Amino acid sequence: MVSLMIKKLLNFFILGFVLTLFTNASCTNPEPPIPTGDHTFSCRINGELFLPQGTDGGWSSLPAGDGLYFNEYNSNLSYSVSASNSKYRVYFGIYNWKVGTFTLTDSDGVFHPGDRGEINHAIVLKNGVKYLSKQGSGNVIFTVGNDTDSKGTFEFTLYNENNSNDVLHITNGQFDD
Repeated sequence: MVSLMIKKLLNFFILGFVLTLFTNASCTNPEPPIPTGDHTFSCRINGELFLPQGTDGGWSSLPAGDGLYFNEYNSNLSYSVSASNSKYRVYFGIYNWKVGTFTLTDSDGVFHPGDRGEINHAIVLKNGVKYLSKQGSGNVIFTVGNDTDSKGTFEFTLYNENNSNDVLHITNGQFDD
């Protein structure tokens, strides 16, 4: 009699455990869709989907406060993108841009409006810490590049400016101005 009660109690706990596993597995939040088309930007930061939203990252001319700012300076001389959300600010600047592949160099750590820094570099700001590009640490590829439209992809690895062992891997990046 006692052993039968123990078996029933054990079966009850096992059933409860299995149901809890299935319930928790089905309650994961689905990832938001990755936007495409005009005025979009997305990437993965260490595997986590990054989408700009809700803040302008300090750029007062940002349209609609959507956390995304594209800037072309002096007719193809330099191009920069700044994308922000509550956790990250992702930035890259490309000098003398056109359709093609641009390899990143050592970043000076400065967010240049219109990127007048004359370097190809990237920066991610995470919780007040800057992660910077190094020579050859990634690429920005422009598939469209003219006075009215720019589009491309990017991937790079950035290094904590104070600890080169702390890195961020930026993958699956896309932008469409």
